[in-house]
Amino acid sequence: MKKKSFMLYTDNASFLETLSDEQAGILFRAVFDYHLGREVNIPCPVCSALFPILRAQFDRDEERYQAKCAKNKENIKIRWNTKDTNVYERIRTDTNVYERIRTDTKHTDSDSDRESDSVSGISNLLCLAEPNCISNKVSSASATLEADSSQEESFYLTRKKRKLTGKRLESFNRFWKAFAYPKGKAEAADSWYDIPQLTNQLVETIIAAAEREAKGRDRIIASGHVPKFAQGWLTGKRWEDEQVAAPGRQYVSPAQQRLEANREAGRRAKELLFGTTEDLYANTGF
Repeated sequence: MKKKSFMLYTDNASFLETLSDEQAGILFRAVFDYHLGREVNIPCPVCSALFPILRAQFDRDEERYQAKCAKNKENIKIRWNTKDTNVYERIRTDTNVYERIRTDTKHTDSDSDRESDSVSGISNLLCLAEPNCISNKVSSASATLEADSSQEESFYLTRKKRKLTGKRLESFNRFWKAFAYPKGKAEAADSWYDIPQLTNQLVETIIAAAEREAKGRDRIIASGHVPKFAQGWLTGKRWEDEQVAAPGRQYVSPAQQRLEANREAGRRAKELLFGTTEDLYANTGF
């Protein structure tokens, strides 16, 4: 059975975006010519190079479609040729359960009614053999919805299209709340996904360090610097930074430590280039 449609995938957008509107139109027309059995002429060299990619995809889809049609037809033949019809749930031995068949014989169906019912039943069975059959789609959609509802599970999709679920998702949500910098959540989820052996103890250590990072962030922003995003913070394992607090001083977060270290490095670089402040005054005669 020949299909009257074809499929395009979102993955195709990666190379379609590189084409101009005119080139995209040429390629799209070639796709239609291919499916209508016409001769495909592509004057654009770029489009001519991309078309085989789409054609190979269409050929694979067509093979899967034809295989599915053949499988469905074979299943119908097996079911229809089975002598023991009691194996089907739709055909019951107790025919009184149907409203059409009554114990009152004065209201039994005529021969034309029974013939119509038989033809209708055959049509419904044959319809199951075709993937495009409406009743087949409705029953498949109903079964899919029931399966989805029974297997529904909370998850978060990362930037790399990976799913965080279960305890790893729960611990990531706790970290995200503690880190308190709502930028690049999907990327941070990928970094969280890549942490091996995420034990309960490690989760608590990371969350505690994230809270300390959040407390020192205002000082970084006030100094004109850009704070660390959660993705880089996790990838760099910043929770392993040493917690340094000098005697008599308040605790300094890892973020503040990095800021002060950068300032000290800048001060030393200036001294190497220009000397100390005393040397600068001495050289200028003040």
